Amino acid sequence: MLLDFEKKGWCRFNNAKMDTAIELLIDEILEFSHYIFKRSVPELKSLREKSSYLSEIVAEFSIKDRTKVSYVYDAIKNLPSFHSLYAHPTLLNTCRTILNSRKILTLKDSVGIRIDLPRETQQLTNIHQEFHSFPYGLEGLVVWLPLTPVNEQNGTIKLFEGSNKELFEFSGDRLGINSLIGQNRFQEAQKVGKLHIGDEGQSPKIITAEVGEILIISATTLHASHPSEKQRFARLTCQFRVFNYSEEFFLWKSENYSFNEGLKQPIAGQELYNEFRDKRRL
Repeated sequence: MLLDFEKKGWCRFNNAKMDTAIELLIDEILEFSHYIFKRSVPELKSLREKSSYLSEIVAEFSIKDRTKVSYVYDAIKNLPSFHSLYAHPTLLNTCRTILNSRKILTLKDSVGIRIDLPRETQQLTNIHQEFHSFPYGLEGLVVWLPLTPVNEQNGTIKLFEGSNKELFEFSGDRLGINSLIGQNRFQEAQKVGKLHIGDEGQSPKIITAEVGEILIISATTLHASHPSEKQRFARLTCQFRVFNYSEEFFLWKSENYSFNEGLKQPIAGQELYNEFRDKRRL
């Protein structure tokens, strides 16, 4: 796992204890959503059965009442099992091992759930590096955890292996980007800016994963949404961000700026990095 991460900028992680935690979350999502939609949850025996059913039923609910699906989306992040999942000791210890540090932060305000529905494209992301929008440290991780199958048929993400070796420059109209961010149009804001990657984006790895397969991605690995025109069911994924607070950039930022300086402002994130880089060269 560590060799894969160092070489490619990401790795897969499987663990039986995490399977149990994921299953508890899916059970709670099914129970809550069916309560809202006044339906009974069918008897489902395996984690994969529950995962596939969740994918199908959320897509069905979205056709009948999109507003209630939004209600379920907001509620998921408040379920006890959701908080238990991203704070799971097995997951955090794996992150500590990959970062080679006991000093880590999990950013609770950026712990998220995504529900990607068929024929909806507004939440799709362009190629990006996580650092620009979450400039807490160069030694950071994105934990990408599918609750439903992800593949070319159902939509997934694509990763650019080995791109974690450097931070690519992000540029654009700062006022225009920040205006969109202020309107909670973060995905649009990313698309207004430009990430200067040269030929790095030519051969991505298209990810296929089942529920229980966890991806751990470097905060400097290029990645993007990989949509599918054939998508029939909902795709649900959790994203957690973890940073090593003992590394050089984090310490420098703590001496010069507020904790959340540059949060979800990719131009500001780039400027922070440029200032850090220039001062380190002196």
